[in-house]
Amino acid sequence: MKLWNQQGRLAAALLVLATADAHAIEWFVDGELTATQDSNVSRAERERDIIADESVLAAAGVVLAAEPTFSTSLSLRGFAEAEAFNETDTLNRTTTGGQLTGRWQPTSGYRAPLLQAVFTGQVDDYDVTQRDSLVYSAQLFASQRANDRIMLSYGVEAVERRSDGTVFDTTHGRAFISADFELDPKWNAYSSFSHLRGDTFSSAQFSFCNGAVANDIFGLINASEALESDVAFNEVYCGSWITYRIKAVTNALTVGLNHGFNHSLSADISVQGVQVMGKGDNDYDRVLVRAGLLARF
Repeated sequence: MKLWNQQGRLAAALLVLATADAHAIEWFVDGELTATQDSNVSRAERERDIIADESVLAAAGVVLAAEPTFSTSLSLRGFAEAEAFNETDTLNRTTTGGQLTGRWQPTSGYRAPLLQAVFTGQVDDYDVTQRDSLVYSAQLFASQRANDRIMLSYGVEAVERRSDGTVFDTTHGRAFISADFELDPKWNAYSSFSHLRGDTFSSAQFSFCNGAVANDIFGLINASEALESDVAFNEVYCGSWITYRIKAVTNALTVGLNHGFNHSLSADISVQGVQVMGKGDNDYDRVLVRAGLLARF
């Protein structure tokens, strides 16, 4: 997605918000504090290259929302994030961005679908320049009730990343489906499944701490579409690390539980399993466990 298209949509949204009925415009603040345990932060196939790590994410956003008509709404969100890792601190990042969301309910009714389009642009600033990125995404999805306790969502997404390092220039498409289950007024369970096709990147040792060369990775190198020295891992770990980009099919399954303390604060815990099947039999798995607090004021 091109930058000028993003800017055009944001400008159009601001125009609509500015001309809408002032009584229909609302704003609020949201925030998140989440700890994550990642079983494979290096996204590596071989056991010797797999590095597990923990991180803490703090995020905050300001949302301006309006309802131009009874069946439509628009919201514009500016946000900032900071993530810090325990061991691999060269992966620490700060992110700033903006997000435009449009919603439309073409028909009324208890089970009538709510259609949504979400456009996001963000700047990721890492501790190593190689990974600094501009990321754009477009998401289209629908949400509707299956019954009085289950809400379903399903849709598609396209993501484009442009980075200082060639390896991290990635594009992928995603299809997803999710379900939220109301267990009682304060407890909700949820699950989602995503299927991605496109680019992924991984890290591996080209030579080990003792100087020996990893002579079993040349098939991996031949399958890659871009290859660079991995600055982030070379600064923290011994040996010589490379990072490479390949085409892959990725499946991700998430299950979680959310507890609402009141209308503005909730606690959330989830487990996500990721399976990546890359070109040249470059396959790897990840498990991410997250626990956090979500707020909206």
